[in-house]
Amino acid sequence: MSPAPRVILLDSCVYFRLARSLHPLLAGTFGPPPPYSLFVLAALDDEYLTSSRLKNKFEWVNDKEFKQDRESKKYKCQGKWSAEADNAFSYLAAYAKSNSLMLAPEDLKALAVGFVRNIAVVSDDRALCNVAAAHAVECVWGFWSS
Repeated sequence: MSPAPRVILLDSCVYFRLARSLHPLLAGTFGPPPPYSLFVLAALDDEYLTSSRLKNKFEWVNDKEFKQDRESKKYKCQGKWSAEADNAFSYLAAYAKSNSLMLAPEDLKALAVGFVRNIAVVSDDRALCNVAAAHAVECVWGFWSS
């Protein structure tokens, strides 16, 4: 029996940066056992729908194939995990504000889920990864640049 895939959350900017060139980005698993499985939060779609800048820059996000890819891999916290993620989000947002860090709420939500569920988060935001490190959340930063 194969081990269950290890869940990895992508923050919204990483998704926007990679999804078009690595399509389908979320559909499968990759890597040696235990394999990795990439997920996004529903907040990514909320962020996209409320940002004219994102809609203009990443018009492909609304294409059927990308919508289906995201729909199949939206990570959902339920029950007590949802309440714990909400509490962690409030704490992390306050921490970011007290340290004068301007972090996107959607990315902080991913970090909060990573915190309560012990899930790694991939981000292109060094400040977010610094907050993650300060709170013992695994964060992978800038792996695609060289």
